[in-house]
Amino acid sequence: MVTIKQIAECAGVSTTTVSNVIHGKTKKVSAEKIELIQRLIDEMGYVTPLGLSVLHKSRSRMVAVIINRHQVYDQSILSDPFYGSIVGYIEEELHKSGYYMLFYSADNTDEIFNMVMTWNVDAVILLSMAALYCEKIQQMVKKPVICIDPIGKPKKTSGVATISLDDEKGGYLMSKYLIQEGYEVIHICGGRVDMGVDECRVKGAMRALRDSGKGKEVQIFAHSAGISYPERERFYKNMYRGFQKDKKTAVFCLADRYAFEVNSFLQERGVSIPEDIGIAGFDGVSSAAKNTYPRLTTIRQNLFQKSELAVREVITAVEQPDYKMNSHIVDVGLIIRKST
Repeated sequence: MVTIKQIAECAGVSTTTVSNVIHGKTKKVSAEKIELIQRLIDEMGYVTPLGLSVLHKSRSRMVAVIINRHQVYDQSILSDPFYGSIVGYIEEELHKSGYYMLFYSADNTDEIFNMVMTWNVDAVILLSMAALYCEKIQQMVKKPVICIDPIGKPKKTSGVATISLDDEKGGYLMSKYLIQEGYEVIHICGGRVDMGVDECRVKGAMRALRDSGKGKEVQIFAHSAGISYPERERFYKNMYRGFQKDKKTAVFCLADRYAFEVNSFLQERGVSIPEDIGIAGFDGVSSAAKNTYPRLTTIRQNLFQKSELAVREVITAVEQPDYKMNSHIVDVGLIIRKST
């Protein structure tokens, strides 16, 4: 029987590294080393009851749906209208195709790697996962892997397909509209505006400002408000104290849930929306955007389309092993309501 030590010697790594790859603890292991170790495991016939052997069983008709959390939630991550809606759509589409969903959420990537190594699934759908980790998971499971809203772009040679939103266009459309409405100061607020989809949305906003030719008349500020509500509340207080009352001001939140927070925070302090300050959001996935007062101006994305595309790609790849999955970019639209 092949041992971990023999695999480590062939790969030129420590037995600890091989063991970590087998058990999904690969945060500090390069994608190239993972691929080499996985190949040696297959070629040399190493078997572990809770590791790779489970991946060679017959088709399970189960698809793992995994969220890499980047926010702190008071309740379940599914209380977020974005994630709650998209996971619901994915489950519905999988059910229509005769498949079952296994859902897992964690902020610790080693936990995620360990999970995908031990579950017997036919495919993996990832949400909000860094491109590097998407590639590692694909190398581990050697099954169809697709990522919705990846952070960064997986290598084309990795075999990981993506479903993305035209985030830059969304930032552009909203900022262009706010500039046309005469807003002189626009505060853009996101969890982390220097990475992922938020960064793309900020790029779109800055492009809209350049295209408007009003760079001397309009100011756009991008703020990382924080990943937990206490952090964001401190930010809202500082922003409120710094508002320029002589400037027509708007707050463009890069998620509707932040816009709802800002709306409540300001109205509790006697600020009239939109008379004193305009508020806009991004997502348009919650009925609250229609029912909040005043109704929220937002960028709408089609979460059903994202979910349907992801499920269609992985199921086709499962049932047609020679099928090469496609990546898709989903369009956005501006919805103008009463908050601006």
